[in-house]
Order: sequence, then structure tokens, then C-alpha cells
Amino acid sequence: MTLFTGGFCTYIGLSGVISGSADAAAVKAAKSVISTLLPVVGGILSDSAATMLEAASVIKNTAGVFCLIAVCTMCAAPFGLLLAKMLLLKAAAAVSGMGSCSAYSRLLSCAGNTMGMLLGLVGSYGVMLFYSFMSGIRMTG
Repeated sequence: MTLFTGGFCTYIGLSGVISGSADAAAVKAAKSVISTLLPVVGGILSDSAATMLEAASVIKNTAGVFCLIAVCTMCAAPFGLLLAKMLLLKAAAAVSGMGSCSAYSRLLSCAGNTMGMLLGLVGSYGVMLFYSFMSGIRMTG
């Protein structure tokens, strides 16, 4: 699960870096072409285009913050529910372990471990969802 999440995030990150550097080179080339084709007005146009791109970058970064809040909000309810169930099962296993029912204690402990694994799945999918949203924001920017 950890390897899959790490591989997914690495792939998304590398594709974003590659596309971002290609986009930066294209913008630089376009600015240079505009400023050389139109001597006086081209400089003004390329400067205003640079200002608009910086404003779009600020909007994109703000959208990234709201994206993180949205992902955290979407994952909070299942994460909290699984955490509560895991803690309840672990506490029940500890209480039943004090008595003479060791089979029930093992069963409850295994069920708690299962909830812990599900908790890890929800966390990794939340990370992958966040990286997917950020990749989509990066592509539209």
C-alpha cells in the first residue's frame, strides 16, 4: 500500500515537473516572439501577459489550499469512524484479555488490526486523491 501510494505520487509529481518546465519554456518563447514582432507594443503586451500569468498562478495556489481542505473534509468522516471502531475493538480486546476468554481477545484484537489496515487505506487514498486534484489544477493552470 505504501509502495503503491509512493509510486503514484512520484509519477504525478514527475509528470507535473516535466509539463511545468515545458510550459515555462513555451511562455518564454511566446513572450520573446511577441516583443520582437511588435517593437513598442509587443513589450507592453508581453509584460501584461506575464502579469496575467502571475495572477493565474496566485489563483491556482489558492485553489490548491481549498483542494487540500476539500480532501481533508471528504476523508475526515470515514477516517474518524474507522479510528473510533479500531480503538473500541482494541479496548474490548484488552478488557476481554483480563478474563478467561483468550479466544475472544484474539478475535477482537485481529478485528482491531483489520480496522487499522482500513484506516491506512483511507489515508493512502486521501493522499492519492489530493495529488490527483493538484495534478488536475496544475494541468488547467
